[in-house]
Amino acid sequence: MAASDAAKSLAGVTFVDDDMMNASLTIVFDDTKTDMEKIREAMKKAGFPVEGEPEILKQ
Repeated sequence: MAASDAAKSLAGVTFVDDDMMNASLTIVFDDTKTDMEKIREAMKKAGFPVEGEPEILKQ
């Protein structure tokens, strides 16, 4: 399972972009359906390390 697949498996995740060159993942989600903690847990369960603090952009 790819990191993007782990994120896409969560309800509320609407977009995922895997940037392998920079080892980063951009995730767009509905914060009424999921949150950063649930996303972090899904990534860890799938075996992907979660490092640093997320950059959260609000529209």
